[in-house]
Amino acid sequence: MDMRDNIKEKIEQAIYEYKNGNDLSHKSTAELLESINIYHQELEYQNEELQRTIMQLEESETKYLDLFENAPVAYVIFDYNLRIKEANAGFCDLFRVSKAEVKKKQISDYVIPQDQDDLYFFLRDLTQRGISGEKKIRAYNGLDHLNILLRASTEQKDGEYLIKCAVIDKTKETRFLEELSLREDRFEQVTSLSRDMIWETDPEGLITYANCVFLEDTGYTADELTGKINIAGLLVEEDKDEIFNKLRLRYKEIGGKRSIQHRLGSRSGKIIWVQTEYLPMISSAGQLTGFRGISRDITETKIKIHDLMLSEEAANEMTKMKNHFLSSMSHEIRNPLVAIIGTSEMLIEMLEGDGEKTALVKRIFKSSMRLRDTVSMILNLNRFEEVYTSNKSQIVDLKELLQEITEIFTPFALRKGIRLSFRSEDTPFIIQTSEVVILSVINNLVNNAIKYTEKGEVEVVLRNEDGAILIDVSDTGVGIADSEQGSIWNEFRQENETYSLNHEGSGFGLSLVKKYVELMGATITLTSSKGKGSRFTLSIPRR
Repeated sequence: MDMRDNIKEKIEQAIYEYKNGNDLSHKSTAELLESINIYHQELEYQNEELQRTIMQLEESETKYLDLFENAPVAYVIFDYNLRIKEANAGFCDLFRVSKAEVKKKQISDYVIPQDQDDLYFFLRDLTQRGISGEKKIRAYNGLDHLNILLRASTEQKDGEYLIKCAVIDKTKETRFLEELSLREDRFEQVTSLSRDMIWETDPEGLITYANCVFLEDTGYTADELTGKINIAGLLVEEDKDEIFNKLRLRYKEIGGKRSIQHRLGSRSGKIIWVQTEYLPMISSAGQLTGFRGISRDITETKIKIHDLMLSEEAANEMTKMKNHFLSSMSHEIRNPLVAIIGTSEMLIEMLEGDGEKTALVKRIFKSSMRLRDTVSMILNLNRFEEVYTSNKSQIVDLKELLQEITEIFTPFALRKGIRLSFRSEDTPFIIQTSEVVILSVINNLVNNAIKYTEKGEVEVVLRNEDGAILIDVSDTGVGIADSEQGSIWNEFRQENETYSLNHEGSGFGLSLVKKYVELMGATITLTSSKGKGSRFTLSIPRR
């Protein structure tokens, strides 16, 4: 029996005794009053406890509401008819709606039509079974389509069944996963289309990925290779130590892309040469996680380079033999020529007046001179770089040089009945080059112009244009066909082989001109029309 019932019984007993004419004793009355006072104090204490509990409940509710409102995740509470009862700031921000507006909506208003049936069946199962669960749903906030995750549970409040739901925005995560999947697909497509070997290893060199080309060239399957074979096991034994040490870089040596050439073995024993470019893979924590690389088969290139080196060695040997032959033959040929030329000149003087014999001797003389010039041309082709390099620092007055050349060739032009002239702008034309080289170039051009001109004139012009000195050698001769203009610079080549029978020439002249011009850092161009003449233009940059 508790204190309340005890006091109630005592009071009822006292009233009963009083009604029956029995007065309470002083002691009984004092005990009853003391019990009533104690009970009163107990009630006051319980009331204070109740008030403290109510305050704590109010504080808890305030904290709950504050936590609900300011939670970093969107929360919403709705009834079984999907009418929204409460929604926190996160939900309102996510769906771009105000507090007042959201309570006029149903949760299904924010779900795209295609997913509303899924939402309905999910919530029905949730409420019928009285469980919690989660569901991925596509939503729309009036501006963006969202991918959300609903984490829902049921509760009863004030006799009403409610559904409490956390709404987690998975849009960025979904898009990231979609983009990641797209990149993985793209990577697989690129690696499958590539004709290069693409691979990855762990920090110790164990192969963790290899594309189809790598598998095809090495003869392994993916199951046999990945995670089971170290890339060092595919290296040729002689290369293993050097190459694998380069692959196993220490952390402090890790840098950018690296490139090496090495041999790679296959399951069948076939050896191929590859050019490998690779990068270290570094984690966000700065740790080495492995290597990623591309290896290209360069076996054919290596074979070609080897063959080219052998050809170069053979060519160098042939060049030495040619130089030795030319040096020897020039001595053997020149000495008899000097005697023939000298004797011919003496005979021409001795036979003066005998036209027929003089003509025969002159033919011998001219042929000997032509042979001497041809030998000189051959020797110059053999050492034209040496000729230029040893004299390239000479100071040359072009105006004076061209005037002298014109005077030398004038008698030859007059014998053919053509006019040879020279004109120049009234400015200094001083350059630093090899005089013998520039003299050889202009001599060849003027000589050819006179040789292939039967009537008209040959003109030499010296002028300035756009920071360069230009020398034009023009003629009104036979001209050169368009189809032949590219080949006249070749050795032993003349434009019209039939016509050239009447005009002596070895075909060396323009080839030597071209080489000398390139050594000078100059250029030479040709403008010509068949039957109308030609113009060669030498352009020397001013320095």
